[in-house]
Amino acid sequence: MIAAVLSHKTLAMVKRYSHISDELARTVIQDQGLTYQDRFASPKARPEDAIERDSRLAFVRIIRELDLDIDAPAQASRPPALRSVR
Repeated sequence: MIAAVLSHKTLAMVKRYSHISDELARTVIQDQGLTYQDRFASPKARPEDAIERDSRLAFVRIIRELDLDIDAPAQASRPPALRSVR
């Protein structure tokens, strides 16, 4: 039981760190764009783009690892048929 609580706390800290990294990278991308020019004037992808992608992936994996006891959403019924299609 104690190990489970510690692992959840550790995962929560990692989740927060990945979320902060994602926010910082997103801020740089918004300010400076997705690309920059290297010394040969060729456009290159910003490293912050990879940081943002990796942070999001880590966040999703942490959420999956936490395995929270949340009920699945109820199945929604289908919307009514359109009259013009009949």
